[in-house]
Amino acid sequence: MAKTNVQGDTGILKMDGVPIVCLTSTSASLTAETIDRISFCTNGEVETSVKSISEEISIDGLIMGDTTAATELSYEALRTAMLTKLPQEFELSGRGAPREFLGVITSLSDQFSTGEDATFSATIRVQPNQPTQG
Repeated sequence: MAKTNVQGDTGILKMDGVPIVCLTSTSASLTAETIDRISFCTNGEVETSVKSISEEISIDGLIMGDTTAATELSYEALRTAMLTKLPQEFELSGRGAPREFLGVITSLSDQFSTGEDATFSATIRVQPNQPTQG
């Protein structure tokens, strides 16, 4: 069976069912918080166990000034959502089956450089008791 590369433009993120348009990259990361123990039972060897796992989704994109809230979202919608301080419903596609999750936007920044398109970056922390499905 021939192997095929997964194209980066398949990494689509939606908030409340509406696509965030003109993304240039998406990345997902899992981080394990671990506990190391040494005891007489392990003969002095380090025993590592996972205490918790956190997940973050990072996105980069172009700021679009003509989006309509009903069909597409961009920087302003993310900014408005972040200012509510409430979890939002997200769906991430392009990594197997689509995954739905509740997440909090923990960082959002923009970049306006002369002669270039305006861009933004954001990080979304997946709610700990609401792991991604899929």
